[in-house]
Amino acid sequence: MTLPNSSPSSLESPVVEDRVQPIYHARKTSFGLLACKVTLFMAILIIGGELVSRVFWMLDRKAPFWSAKSVWYAHYPQMKTSGVEDTVISNTDETYDILILGGSTISEEFGSIGKQLEAGLPERLGRPVRVFNLAYAAHNSRDSMLKHRWLAHQHFDLVVIYDGINDTRMNNAPPGLFRDDYSHCTWYKHLNYLDNHPFLFQAALPFTVLYTGDRVAEAVGLVWYLPRLNPRDDWMEHGKDVRTREPFQNNLREIASMARKKNERVVLMTFAYHIPANYSLEAFLARQLDYPPEIDYGAPVEIWGKPEHVIAALDQQNEAIRELAVQNPEAIFIDQQRLLPDSGKLYVDCCHFTKEGCTLFTQHILAALANAKVTRGRRARGSTSSRTSIRCFAIGDRRCG
Repeated sequence: MTLPNSSPSSLESPVVEDRVQPIYHARKTSFGLLACKVTLFMAILIIGGELVSRVFWMLDRKAPFWSAKSVWYAHYPQMKTSGVEDTVISNTDETYDILILGGSTISEEFGSIGKQLEAGLPERLGRPVRVFNLAYAAHNSRDSMLKHRWLAHQHFDLVVIYDGINDTRMNNAPPGLFRDDYSHCTWYKHLNYLDNHPFLFQAALPFTVLYTGDRVAEAVGLVWYLPRLNPRDDWMEHGKDVRTREPFQNNLREIASMARKKNERVVLMTFAYHIPANYSLEAFLARQLDYPPEIDYGAPVEIWGKPEHVIAALDQQNEAIRELAVQNPEAIFIDQQRLLPDSGKLYVDCCHFTKEGCTLFTQHILAALANAKVTRGRRARGSTSSRTSIRCFAIGDRRCG
C-alpha cells in the first residue's frame, strides 16, 4: 500500500542519509586520531633520538649535554674548556691576545713553548698578554683552519701556526681515495658536515645518524676511509705520492687571509724535524738513535707513514709555507726547519722537542717578533694599570701527532 503524495524513494532517502553520515564521521575521526598518533610517535622518536645522541657524545667524548655546539665540542673540546669562545678578545684593547694553532708538537702536553711565550712577551710588549693555546694532538692544518674559522668573532693580536707532520698522514691513501678537504678520513668528513651546516647540527641527532651511517658503511665494506691515526700497513706505500702540498697551503692561506681582514698578525713557520740517517723502526724501539734514551714518550715515524715518504711530504709542505710567506709579506715568517740544528739533543723523536728544543724554538719566535717590531706597545687609552697579567689556556693530549 502506498500513501498519498509519497513514493518509495522519498521514504527511503532519510534512512540512507542517516546511515551515511555516521560512517563518514567515523572515518574522519579515525583518520584524525591516526594522524595524531603518528605525529606523537614521530615526536617521541625524534626527541628520544636527540636525547640518546647527546648522551652518546657526552659519554664517548665528554661533550656538554645541553649545548647547541655539543657535537662540535665532541671533536674540539678545547674550544669549550679554554674559554676562547666566550672571552672578549679584541686587538684594539690593552691586552695582547695570542692564538696558537697546531698539533701536539706545540701543545702544552708535549712541551713548554706556550708557557715560554707567556713568560717572555710581557716585558717586551709592556702590555698584558693572554695566550690561547689550542694546539692539540693529531690535529693538522685543516683542524687549525676550522678552529680559526669558528673563531671569526674573535680578533687576536697574533696567530701562531705550526702544522706539518700530521698532514703527511693524509697521503697514505690509495689512488682515487684522496680528497683535498681530507674527507677521505672520517674525522674530516664529519667536521666538514659541521662546518657546512652549522644550523642543522645544533641538533645532535642528524649528525649522529650521518656518523653512524658512515661507520656502518665502512664496517660492512661498502666504503673505505683513511684511519685518522696510525695508517694501514697495506696503504703506507701510497704515501710516496705526496698530495697534501696544495691542500696544506690552502688551509694556511685561508687563515692568513682571514687574519688580514681581522687585522691579526700571523706567524708562519716551516716544520722542523729530525730523522737520523741510520733511522729504522728497530733502532728507534731499541733506543739506539741519538734521541735522549731517558725519555720514553717519543713516537716512531711509522705512525705517520714510511720515513722516506714523511720526509718528502714535509719538505714539499715546507716549500709551500715559504711560498705562502712570500705571497703574504705582512706575515711573520720563521724557517724553523733551517734554524733548528738537526740534532737529537733537541728532539725526543722525529718532531717532538726536548726542553732545550722548546727553548730554542721559542727564542726564534721572540726574535722574529722583535725584528717585526712587535715590541713595547702603547697601553689602551684610559688605562692606568701598570701590572702585567697573563692567562694561558692550553690543551694537550698524549696521543702522537
